Amino acid sequence: MIVTAEQIRAKVQAAPDSAPVIPADRRHGRYSTYTHGRCRCDECKAAHRRYSRDRRMRALRFGLPPGVEHGTYHAYCNLGCRCDDCKAANTAYCRAYQQRWAS
Repeated sequence: MIVTAEQIRAKVQAAPDSAPVIPADRRHGRYSTYTHGRCRCDECKAAHRRYSRDRRMRALRFGLPPGVEHGTYHAYCNLGCRCDDCKAANTAYCRAYQQRWAS
């Protein structure tokens, strides 16, 4: 089914500001619909969880991807690395975050 620009404009005007507009050709239950379509239905959230879990498991199995360094918050949070350097980076990030919100 092809969606015309007029149909999309009508949906945007009728929808509240916070509601995402998913084109009809996007299917639910896909990671791309969660990320690019901003859909948060149960099927799309489950697809995002599966993708994130699989990505972390690959990182644990094969090591960090090229260009990602140990001792970073990104490696700890997004890739599941639990080496001492990454744990220290996460601790430092969390402390800085709490200090920003405390002041």
